[in-house]
Amino acid sequence: MRFAPPHSLLLGFAILACVAHPLPGYSQPPSEGNTPEASASRALTALKEDRIADFAEEMHPEALASMKATLLEVVDAADKKGRVAEVLSIFKNVEDAGELRELDDVRFFTAFFAGMLKLQPRIRDAFRGMTLEVVGHVPEGDDVVHVVYRGTATVGNVKISKMSVMSLKADGETWRMLLTGDIEGMAAMMKLQFGARD
Repeated sequence: MRFAPPHSLLLGFAILACVAHPLPGYSQPPSEGNTPEASASRALTALKEDRIADFAEEMHPEALASMKATLLEVVDAADKKGRVAEVLSIFKNVEDAGELRELDDVRFFTAFFAGMLKLQPRIRDAFRGMTLEVVGHVPEGDDVVHVVYRGTATVGNVKISKMSVMSLKADGETWRMLLTGDIEGMAAMMKLQFGARD
């Protein structure tokens, strides 16, 4: 039995991944430099081009560490119930729990995210034809910026729009992405499913 995330969360991944797809008349921010826009552009272009490791490199170190800690709690809980294989099936190219624990934070996130995309290959099809409208950005203090955007995709004859916020936090002289609500929600749902406790 394999863990299957809800379609709504996967759509969130798909919309996030296509933020790098510019609208006609929309000039994509340059990917060079240390601005929040440049960091976001590098990350989302990497994701759109299926360079998951490069995408992970653009995540904030605190976000990566938090994600790894949360998912290792799930692994431990599943292991106690004899269900660790279900959790490991989510991670790409990981054979056992010991190997997973040895991965550094970037490789851990890469294995998780790439595994999710491998389990749901139709997400990649959703990347094509998606459009983006950037609404604006809001600073929060001196070290966090929130970029608001609308992603629109057509599924069959139905047009689906989703407003999303991409948050970045200062990391030295550059900016790195924080976890999206979809990814945090996925982790929380897994903790519930496998009985992990805070």
